[in-house]
Amino acid sequence: MKEYEYKIPENNPAISGILANISKGKRWDDGTHFPGIHVTYSYCVGGYGVTGVLDQYSDEDIRKFFEMIFEEVAADGETAFEFSAENDCMRERLLTVFSDKSISSEKEYSLRGIQKCRELSCIPEDVKIYQVDDNMINLMKNGTMQNADIFLERYFNSWEDKESFLNNSAAFIAVHEDSIVGTIFGSSSYEKAVAIDIEVDEKYRRKKIAKRLTEEMLNNLIDRGFVLQWDCVESNTISYKAAQSMGFEQIRERLYDWFEI
Repeated sequence: MKEYEYKIPENNPAISGILANISKGKRWDDGTHFPGIHVTYSYCVGGYGVTGVLDQYSDEDIRKFFEMIFEEVAADGETAFEFSAENDCMRERLLTVFSDKSISSEKEYSLRGIQKCRELSCIPEDVKIYQVDDNMINLMKNGTMQNADIFLERYFNSWEDKESFLNNSAAFIAVHEDSIVGTIFGSSSYEKAVAIDIEVDEKYRRKKIAKRLTEEMLNNLIDRGFVLQWDCVESNTISYKAAQSMGFEQIRERLYDWFEI
């Protein structure tokens, strides 16, 4: 049998962090072969990552493995399988296996921020920015802040405990009075690369809050030896331009695919 040297992909912390048991997420593998097929699901990404080596599998075996996953996710109410493959060969094989499906595709870009922001964006004076630390997590859990779910839902679905989160990631929140109106959150981490997720309440958009949150996050993590990864699809030109405006540089382009299950 052919021997493979399996390396966890370096460019996608949303996949790699789960496979390395650093961050939290769903994971499936065939349980028999090495390196086999590995499929992950990251809550914040909202899609599936496929990696491993498929050479030793027949199309029928691959199909059976994925149909097992489809049954599970369909039971959770999902109607489509949205995925990115870690290399072109794997993607082409999967497209062949599911050639009977109507498959849609879009380019997905990965950018990384490795330089600090020297000047922070001005935001409304009544909006305050706070780093999420142990004390802040406790305040949110205890219901001290309104709209805390904007952070807590991401936190509970991405990290096993506070220690893992605080050691491998970071987050900042924007607060107006006693309500959280925006957050930037590191949802996964691998080899000092942190995947980020940003959300700002609709009423507070176009006030540079998202940009300020990103600047704070960027400076904090770079000081700690991390880099930030920003992923977006081609149709989201606003997101792509926003990342570029803050000095993020594109490191990867690939296709993101989906089909009905």
